[in-house]
Amino acid sequence: MREPPIAQNTHAPTQRGPAAAPQEELRAQLASALRMERELRKALEEHERQVRLFDGVTSTTPDFVYVFDLQGRFVYANRRLLEVWGMQLPDVIGKTCRELGYEQWHHDMHMREIAQVIETKRPIKGEVPFRAPLTGIFGVYEYIFTPVLGPDGAVESIAGTTRDVTDRKRVEEALRESEEKLRLAKDAAKMGAWDWNLLTGELHWTDRCKALFGLEPGTVMSYEVFVGAIHPEDRERVEGAVRAALSDHRDYDAEMRTVWPDGTVHWIASKGRATFDGHGRAVRMAGMALDISDRKGTEEQLREAVERLREADRRKDEFLGMLSHELRNPLAPIRNSIYLLEKAPPGSEASQRARAVIFRQTEQLARLVDDLLDVTRISRGKIELERQRLDARVIVRQVTEDLHGVFEHAGVELRVEHMGFAPAWVEVDPTRLSQVLGNLLQNAAKFTPSGGRVTVSLTRDERWAELCVRDTGAGIAAAELPHVFEPFVQSEQTLARSKGGLGLGLALVKGLVELHGGTVQGRSDGPGRGAEFVVRLPLVLPAQLPAETRPATPRAQRRIVLIDDNVDAAETLADVLALEGHSVKTARDARSGMALVREERPEFVLCDVGLPDLDGYDVARALRRDPALQDVRLVALSGYAQPDDRERARAAGFVAHIAKPADLDELRRLLTEEP
Repeated sequence: MREPPIAQNTHAPTQRGPAAAPQEELRAQLASALRMERELRKALEEHERQVRLFDGVTSTTPDFVYVFDLQGRFVYANRRLLEVWGMQLPDVIGKTCRELGYEQWHHDMHMREIAQVIETKRPIKGEVPFRAPLTGIFGVYEYIFTPVLGPDGAVESIAGTTRDVTDRKRVEEALRESEEKLRLAKDAAKMGAWDWNLLTGELHWTDRCKALFGLEPGTVMSYEVFVGAIHPEDRERVEGAVRAALSDHRDYDAEMRTVWPDGTVHWIASKGRATFDGHGRAVRMAGMALDISDRKGTEEQLREAVERLREADRRKDEFLGMLSHELRNPLAPIRNSIYLLEKAPPGSEASQRARAVIFRQTEQLARLVDDLLDVTRISRGKIELERQRLDARVIVRQVTEDLHGVFEHAGVELRVEHMGFAPAWVEVDPTRLSQVLGNLLQNAAKFTPSGGRVTVSLTRDERWAELCVRDTGAGIAAAELPHVFEPFVQSEQTLARSKGGLGLGLALVKGLVELHGGTVQGRSDGPGRGAEFVVRLPLVLPAQLPAETRPATPRAQRRIVLIDDNVDAAETLADVLALEGHSVKTARDARSGMALVREERPEFVLCDVGLPDLDGYDVARALRRDPALQDVRLVALSGYAQPDDRERARAAGFVAHIAKPADLDELRRLLTEEP
């Protein structure tokens, strides 16, 4: 830089006097100051160039580069770190980690590490997970803090670099998991390794591999020992696989059974590969062996399960065919009888026969539906028993008397034996026990030809009452006997189809007996030699006989409102009730039914649950809210008769729940009960 010229005083004297000395000194000082300014400017420019160079260099790396002062405040951070922070350098300078949003534990850790670097003058390394407060960028970071020493050897600042090792950590973790899984797989699969030197014949097996063949760890291995450990039926096949692998240059792959010294059989899968020299000669074969006994067991179970599913599917198809057949059978006589009732004179013999046919066939349909529902209830655990303490002899007498006509019609003798004089006290649901005995007797009558005999006996010991039904009928084949209590299983399909039934009776018997804590067993000497079914029920202590009570005197005929959208069902039930002297009015939907109830104030409301506008539960709740109708007794009519349905009806305000088609005896009992 050129120095500015010094102005000359043209009026000053030319000689150098005492005043000239200060001026010369001033000029020298000014020149020195100008030189210092030039040097400082050059030094500043060089510093700025060095800063730009340092920042440029540090910003080319993916690592974070930064500098702390001795108080842990940032004095520098490269662009990569600023990007992760989402900040500018002026926002960072002079601030600590905590002031930049780091969590307290993270800040405290770095402050301890900075103090340690200052004290020891040695670098310190670490690894930490970190999420940037502003950007949310997360990673696992590896860092090093290094002391920066001054001329006097003291620490002036702390330089740091940090590297993102997230991907490396993920790879390392995945590798560790893979290795651990491989180790666990080997242990779980009982996998062993083997090596066969084909030139020397030497065979090396790991101890785990020897154990797979039932051999002790110290066993000296040879090809002969290997073959000797294989099941005799598999040896030829395995040796063939070995020869094929060596001759055809292909992988060895074989599954075999091994017979251990204790006689147990285990399945092994062995795979290997041969090594060949330059002349194509096999010199070595190595591979692995693993225990596949569990897999083979599972395969066998799956095969059995598939076979059972096929059998179940076959039985299902047969059952659906039988169901269609059984449901259609009653329809033809019912339809014919209806035609007769329309054409025959009232009270004539033809009309009486028609009514009898309709009654019998309707009962048959009801039994079919009940059997289906009961099997479903038992399988779902929805059967509710109403237990009573009673003498089992009473049930035997009642059921045999009820079925006397069935046996007489079939030409089969029904005999009751060994009833004894002592009561057989049991705690049972009398309806369900009657159903058990009824199913056994009807089944016996069905498969016993005319002229045959069915015998019922009831015996007891200290703990059990034993009810036995024995017949001289068709009998049961030994192969079918274990399955007779399964749903939809029938013996001799052609005969069963001609005799009717769905194959549910014995399944119901078994389910109901077991619900009572009893057992049932079927026996037969084979086809044509009859069958015997024995039900055992636990005995209880004799109970005090209840005092005799006089039957309740029926009240006068009832005023009834019947709400049902099924016109045929409503009108026929109304006609039945009217024939018994009751006053019945009907409605076909919920709203008109509720209006009719409010108008008539009946004693009973018989209400279908499934109505087109509101369901029966809504009707019950609405009527129960009317103070003027508190004395009306509500009875639900529904095709759904599970325990949950009954409970829902009670919760809505019904006093009773009757399954469709309505049991007239049950309905009569309700209508004669006092409120």
